[in-house]
Amino acid sequence: NKGSKNLIYELNKDGTAYTVTGYDGNKEKVTIPEVYKKLPVTAIADEAFKGNEVIKTLSIPDSVKDIGDNAFAECKVLENLTLPKKLDSLGTSCFSSYT
Repeated sequence: NKGSKNLIYELNKDGTAYTVTGYDGNKEKVTIPEVYKKLPVTAIADEAFKGNEVIKTLSIPDSVKDIGDNAFAECKVLENLTLPKKLDSLGTSCFSSYT
């Protein structure tokens, strides 16, 4: 399952898709699924992975169209990131590092 079971999801207001809002696991490799509870995963929330010091490899599926502000800020050990082929929006300071 590559750590995906520890992802935290929130159903979008219109009830048609999910947003990843966080991760509470300890796996170094995480793959976000395209579908969660039979609905598409279409976004990553602001600060969803901010400050994560565990994930080294993260794969984001093509179903994700929006990545929020500071989504991966301060992810000190993140080495490999697979982004979707087409993003509608990529948040500000998405990969910022405060050292």
